[in-house]
Amino acid sequence: MYLNQSKLHAAIKQANLSVPQLAKASGLSLKTTYNLVDRTERCNPTFKTAAALANALGCKVSQLVSE
Repeated sequence: MYLNQSKLHAAIKQANLSVPQLAKASGLSLKTTYNLVDRTERCNPTFKTAAALANALGCKVSQLVSE
């Protein structure tokens, strides 16, 4: 399971959130959130982290990841 950057960016845009707002809503640190959003290579976050992002964005984890 890898965090799909294009899906993540689309979900952030649809939720109309900035990265600091996403960090606050997900309960992740600002640094961690920026690292996940700005990553250029594949990223394999824990399920807990992916679930926190999905919850803050109002979507399912499966909508943010690819295999």
